[in-house]
Amino acid sequence: MLAAYLQSIIEDSLKTEYNDDIKDEIAFCNQILENLAIQVNNEKTRKMILEKKITDENKNLLMSVTNEPDYDNHRPKTSMIVSSIFTGRSSNIPLYEELKREIYTADEILFLVSFVRLSGIKQIYSTLEQFTQRKGKLKILTTTYMGVSEKEAIDLLSKLPGTEVKVSYDSHSTRLHAKAYIFRRNTGYNTAFIGSSNLSKAAMNDGMEWNVKLTSQDVPGVMHDIFHLYEQYWNSDDFETYSEEENGDKLSEALVSNDKEKDITKITLFDLRPFPYQNQILEQLQAERTIHGHYKNLIIAATGTGKTMIAAFDYRRFKQKNPARLLYIAHRENILQKSMATFQSVLRDANFGEIYTGKYKPKRFDHLFMSVQSFDKADIVEQFKPDYFDYIVVDEVHHSSAKSYSKIFTYFQPKILLGLTATPERMDGKDIKEFFDNRIACEIRLTEAIDRELLVPFHYYGITDKADYTKIKYENGKFNEEELSNLLTGNEERAQLIIDKVREYKPNRSKIKGLGFCSSVEHAKFMCNFFNRSGYPSKCITAENSDECSSVNRELEEGQIQFIFSVDVYNEGIDIPCVNLILLLRPTKSMTIFIQQLGRGLRLDNNSGKTELTVLDFVGQADERYKLYNTKLEYLSSMSAQPLKNKLEEGFTGLPVGCSIELEEKAKEYILGNIDSAIGTVGLIKRMKDFVKINSRFPSMKEFIEFLDIELFDLYKGDLSFTGIKNASDKTQNNSDKELFMSKGLRRLCHIDSLSWIERIEQILNDDSTIPNNDPHALMLYRTFYINDSENRPASLNDFIEELRNSPYNDEIQQLLEIKRSSISFIEIESYPDCPLMINCSYTQEQILSGLGKSTFDHKHTLREGVLYIEDKELDVFMITLNKGEKDYSISTMYNDYVVSNRLFHWESQNKTSQTSTTGKRYTDTSRKGKTLFFVREFKKHKGHTAPYVFIGKGSFKESSGSKPMKILWEMENDIPPQIIECTTKV
Repeated sequence: MLAAYLQSIIEDSLKTEYNDDIKDEIAFCNQILENLAIQVNNEKTRKMILEKKITDENKNLLMSVTNEPDYDNHRPKTSMIVSSIFTGRSSNIPLYEELKREIYTADEILFLVSFVRLSGIKQIYSTLEQFTQRKGKLKILTTTYMGVSEKEAIDLLSKLPGTEVKVSYDSHSTRLHAKAYIFRRNTGYNTAFIGSSNLSKAAMNDGMEWNVKLTSQDVPGVMHDIFHLYEQYWNSDDFETYSEEENGDKLSEALVSNDKEKDITKITLFDLRPFPYQNQILEQLQAERTIHGHYKNLIIAATGTGKTMIAAFDYRRFKQKNPARLLYIAHRENILQKSMATFQSVLRDANFGEIYTGKYKPKRFDHLFMSVQSFDKADIVEQFKPDYFDYIVVDEVHHSSAKSYSKIFTYFQPKILLGLTATPERMDGKDIKEFFDNRIACEIRLTEAIDRELLVPFHYYGITDKADYTKIKYENGKFNEEELSNLLTGNEERAQLIIDKVREYKPNRSKIKGLGFCSSVEHAKFMCNFFNRSGYPSKCITAENSDECSSVNRELEEGQIQFIFSVDVYNEGIDIPCVNLILLLRPTKSMTIFIQQLGRGLRLDNNSGKTELTVLDFVGQADERYKLYNTKLEYLSSMSAQPLKNKLEEGFTGLPVGCSIELEEKAKEYILGNIDSAIGTVGLIKRMKDFVKINSRFPSMKEFIEFLDIELFDLYKGDLSFTGIKNASDKTQNNSDKELFMSKGLRRLCHIDSLSWIERIEQILNDDSTIPNNDPHALMLYRTFYINDSENRPASLNDFIEELRNSPYNDEIQQLLEIKRSSISFIEIESYPDCPLMINCSYTQEQILSGLGKSTFDHKHTLREGVLYIEDKELDVFMITLNKGEKDYSISTMYNDYVVSNRLFHWESQNKTSQTSTTGKRYTDTSRKGKTLFFVREFKKHKGHTAPYVFIGKGSFKESSGSKPMKILWEMENDIPPQIIECTTKV
């Protein structure tokens, strides 16, 4: 804000004082820079400012837009400095005319458009042709969405020299709604047109379209983000490189009208790769098996997220090392055909698999896609031994209530059993997990499903409730249900508030299709009657009349009623896609129930035209031990690492696309008050006393965090360790200095996720061997606690370990390590022999420096910036924070670092580094393969405390541009972890 204020004053001064005298203007600018440098204390920043002075050498470059000799005759009519708007009005310059001028003066052109049509191309084609003939570079991203693009237009563009076209082939949905025409110039005078115009004549000339022209001189930060995003889209698996020879038939097929039925068995015999979120699932499956020993794996993922594709990729990996007889079970023949085609495409084998249904009988029996009905009728015991199939997939496994499904689980003994479902709720209400070692192996998160348009966006409103829940008895983590029902049933003032809020947030009552979740049968009946009296046709479904579910659901879908009020029945097992409003009319019992209730309304529904889900959650004052208000908000806003308190006070950001969270002031106050009391030191001591009162014993650490329904990290937010909390709860005296020291160290240890380091720490603590001062794993543990060289530190590393072995904290550390081991969901990769730092794992800066040998027992290495060169190992080490805030970083450290693709990382050097400097030459040395280590985190802070870095791997130089700073593209030796790819695409 202050920078913009100064900019406006300087601009006005230049206009009024110097009358376009360029020499005086340059002198004025240089004087400002000199004065600014005098005011700066940091020597590096001062030097950087003075290097920006305008010299005779860079003056011509600064004043030039293009090197083209005929520039003046083709100069853009609009400013190259100030942004402008095109509206399609007759008084405006036609967009296509200005684009032609921009094309002429550009060095590289990037188009991003949903539709490409000949009518739009013809208006600018001759200029594009001239541009590419003079070796200009043209890139185009487009889609086949709705079949609007024309193959002839895409072919025409793809044949231009120096032109690359990439296409997204999803004809039924698209996440690409942006339209952008971007022009890069070697002089730095870059421009971009962002708005509503696709490449069609109507959009370019005839339509009432709005497009904004942005310039690098006016909005450099925005232009940087535009180039960054385009680069990410370009390298995304969503877009495939197009040429008429290789992909012409595929493009024609994708552009076929949407109402034509597609051949679901047609396969694609080119190399398919999983999306990053699918890669994450595959990695979790591998971890479940190799780390945790679970080979019966349940995947929960929304319809459309590619569950079958995940199964096929997982089977392909399994098949590379094992005999691989496959049995794929589903309940419908069309699912079997589509699934077999998916496996054929992933395996690149058109002959893979045989259908086994009433109509089709197999010949080889090696890779069967079998219907449940055929499985039930076949004499399985006679046909197959229990271990005949190595890999079994059960699709839509929530149908497993059928006896035939049970036979699959009880008779066969495959090496791997994989269950696929969009919902964990079985049709008979029993727990589906019993067939899968009582655990869910992996789940595609809500945020991913919404971002990929597989679920509708939500708008969550926290409404101030009139009910006072502090009056209700709260024991064992539950409200007294009878007292709760009495408080809510018959409360007409509260019911009227609910009506008023429905009218406020869903004013178009004719489109409402709502579900209200109540506390009891009496409460559900009361709400139903009150809504009927208020003009909202409603019905009530409880256990008493659950047999009416199907007919009542149809009434809601057909618009005969607008609300169903329920207790328990609609939490699970029933799917009504049309639901667009959910009323949470009681304090939610558990997060599981909340997620199920939310899921009732997030389903896509093309029939009703539903575009979003509205959630009205009534938030009342409650017992300080009830923290589900907080947990629900944490779940909905999990993409952001900010503490919930910050989100409440500053607003919710980083939500899935199209989603929002709003809270009324009083509701916000209740939740903030609950945060302050729930997980602070005093709150944790109170909850420890509650547990002991109920169970007559202290809990294990795992029991305690489950009792509180918190994450392990939350346990260490206060000033006490788990040991200290137990001591304080029974009034045992704590050593306050020791407690504070240990709790901070244990908090830092909470980030540990390296299996090899966990196992080594356990080994160190459980034997009595002498630990030398150079033991890398022990040294990393030491520097987790002793981040500074204090006077009170142990005399040796062995003394530190002995102190831990003999202290009450030994047991606490081992419990912490066991909890962390059980949550590991990836496979670590060795970086170098004898190096304790493993790729994919998380480490603090102190742990990294210790693991690399820069910090020793006797000396802590101080690192002021995120770069380090270890000369004796010839290693460059980068510690990178992707999302930098101005409060945490100076102007000289606001680098632009981001993931480009799963193997490419863009990194910006320090401002002092040039191409010709010793450091710059080392970075660009192509012989130094794998000599650069990357440690990356999203934010500097995680929930208010310093965040660890993820070791994403070793990189080698690929290409660079610029100087002071250098912009370098690095090629990684292994895939970048999916969570880092995800957080770098949140721009």
